[in-house]
Amino acid sequence: MDAVRVCEYNKVTDGPLNRASKDQLLILHKRYAWAAEFAVDKDVLEVACGAGVGIGSIAAVARHVVGGDIDVVNCEIARETYKDRPEVEILELDAEKMPFPSASFDLLLLFEALYYLNSPQKFFQEARRLLRPGGKLLISSVNCRWSGFNPSPFSTKYFDAAELAEALTRFGFAVRIYGGFPDREHKLIKTIRKAAVSLGMIPDTQRSKEWLKRIFYGELQPIPSELHLDEAPVEGLCELHSPYDSSLYRMIYWVASKAG
Repeated sequence: MDAVRVCEYNKVTDGPLNRASKDQLLILHKRYAWAAEFAVDKDVLEVACGAGVGIGSIAAVARHVVGGDIDVVNCEIARETYKDRPEVEILELDAEKMPFPSASFDLLLLFEALYYLNSPQKFFQEARRLLRPGGKLLISSVNCRWSGFNPSPFSTKYFDAAELAEALTRFGFAVRIYGGFPDREHKLIKTIRKAAVSLGMIPDTQRSKEWLKRIFYGELQPIPSELHLDEAPVEGLCELHSPYDSSLYRMIYWVASKAG
């Protein structure tokens, strides 16, 4: 990945440099509460961990947690947050070529980042290499089939539910898919959002989006340096089955188990 793109990722990251709507924070809490269910007594790697806001909630139940991100600013923020936590390690790393021996981890996490990779296939290969037998890869992404979908300015490719399931299967994973956060937006907000997306009026960075969020969603809250999962209700997920009619959900979650 080139230096220009790398240095900009902190501007689109859910981290303490930004504020968020209530729904945005609920989605953030959900992904780490979900991951924590799989992380108990495990060695965990979060790839593209951003500013590391969810690493503490994983470390609370895991054996050891490594957070890795390609953005220097994100890594600096995460290191400051966890500087006195020996069970947490923060590294600068490229998701497509990671500096660990094979079979180093029981659980890999990739949240809201697959669409930034130049070669998702290289990441899938790396994930399979790094996972121990029976290990799992958890991926979450905004649903590109959702009517309110707006791509990130730095994105390369979004997978829908079926596309990613097929890709992961080709790389030796057994896959289960879940939908989360059914679309409950008011019709007027939904119409305005669709028009703004189609006209290219949605700002690029998290900071520049804040004024728009305040108009539609009310008061924003600071994103903490470290999430505490007991501070927000956790919404359930609905398992999806082929042909994966996921259009009603804002978020999609994949559980990919290393097969063989």
